[in-house]
Amino acid sequence: MKRNLPESFNDCLGKIYRSEDLKTSVRMLYSFFKDYLPLDYITMLIYDVEQSMLRYRIHSTEESVVLVEETKKVTEDTRKEALAFINSEIRTLYIPNGQNHSIVQEFDEHVGIREPASTIAHGAEAGQNQYVVLALVVWEEDRYNQKDIDLVKDISEPIDNALRHIYSQLVIAPLRNRLTADNREARKRLVLNKAEGNLGLRDVMSRIEQVAKLDTPVLLMGETGVGKELIANTIHQHSRRAERPLVSINCGAIVETLLDSELFGHEKGAFTGAGNVKIGFFEQANGGTIFFDEVSELSMLAQVKLLRVLQNMTFQRVGGQKTVSVDVRVIAATNRDIARMVENREFRKDLWFRLNTFPITIPTLRERKEDIPGLAEYFAKRLAVEMNLPYRYRFAPYAMEQLQKYNWPGNVRELENVIEQALILSRGAPLSFHHLANIRTEIPSVSHGEKNNQIITMNEIMRRHIISVLNLTRGRIEGRGGAAEILDMKSSTLRARMRKLGIRVAKFPDKILTN
Repeated sequence: MKRNLPESFNDCLGKIYRSEDLKTSVRMLYSFFKDYLPLDYITMLIYDVEQSMLRYRIHSTEESVVLVEETKKVTEDTRKEALAFINSEIRTLYIPNGQNHSIVQEFDEHVGIREPASTIAHGAEAGQNQYVVLALVVWEEDRYNQKDIDLVKDISEPIDNALRHIYSQLVIAPLRNRLTADNREARKRLVLNKAEGNLGLRDVMSRIEQVAKLDTPVLLMGETGVGKELIANTIHQHSRRAERPLVSINCGAIVETLLDSELFGHEKGAFTGAGNVKIGFFEQANGGTIFFDEVSELSMLAQVKLLRVLQNMTFQRVGGQKTVSVDVRVIAATNRDIARMVENREFRKDLWFRLNTFPITIPTLRERKEDIPGLAEYFAKRLAVEMNLPYRYRFAPYAMEQLQKYNWPGNVRELENVIEQALILSRGAPLSFHHLANIRTEIPSVSHGEKNNQIITMNEIMRRHIISVLNLTRGRIEGRGGAAEILDMKSSTLRARMRKLGIRVAKFPDKILTN
């Protein structure tokens, strides 16, 4: 005879049905089971009977809900075992040790799980040839007792309904676009929260607090990877314009011939290919903030056009006669010495004066090494959740000392990439960073340090820096942790610059080769 359902589950179930947000539904399901069972995490998998495909879709812990897309074609033995489970009347299965169960073992090997765990698995039919499997998992073998198993069996029908509701949210929602946006914003918020606790950023945060509520133009200065876009986002979010758009522009990526169209928009028929009216960046940012990243990369012609608009906030679309007025707050950023560029007549003095009303210099990571332990711990914790790592991370006793001895030419972005790489390679072993001692960390500078007392050219400085980053990534250019991401460049731009500077990468490089 089935026991009465816990009242809290009835409440939880009703909330799940009313929830239109996938992560909220999963979080409520996790919270219910956490109240009644030993639980470290839950996962949700979808099994396609016809294609024999197992899809890993949801991983939820007490801290977060992560949506993933891992697909595994199962072996013939696993397919038979899955069919036997589906065709039986048993919908709840206890697995004392997943390493001894073929289905769990096969998928654990696919995603890299090595630690023993106890699992209660419950399956529900979700559609034609589609089954949803909820796995309740706690680390260590045989942690569940008969009372725990009976509870899941007794409430199997409401669990089925909850799983079908969550499954419908997975299938119907435009997940890919939404996840990309959610993760980007969540990452910015999380890093901001961590940054506010960093000793080395206290002065920066103080200046942000002073200027955020005003409409004063802000110029952010600092090396690549220090977090200029994050600071721009922080200023916007703390301003009176927070509910309006923040439009970010990579000035180095704008094609000169399309500059007017990109910034100011164009009318239909303004030029060949202009089939519709286009709203430019300034109109998109109306009422909000416009962020010019790497503003020092603008050509002199582009600087003139930008200055003209900043003076009165009016312009005309390409091919248009009507004057458009906008109200935007301007934030600019650069990793170059604009004052020196002004002296060398490479940047307009009048534009610099307009942008430099309230400058904020963001310190490099090597200038605030006291922040490295906290940042490393934060990145490890966040990335372990994002990557659904099946093992617990931990740092070796000497790891922080290794991190603090390195000079971090790629700054915080490089630190994050190094932590991510270490987590992937560790397989649960303590994180250590011996390899950093073998990486040259000198920051090239314009000085008379050469033996012949000749000033080093900008191209040579750039060439050396790119080579050092390529050595760090072992020649990898694209993707997470690649040289393009560390250097904050498009991969195509980086490759073009490498060709210009005579840098080439061997197919299986131990080092970067140069022409």
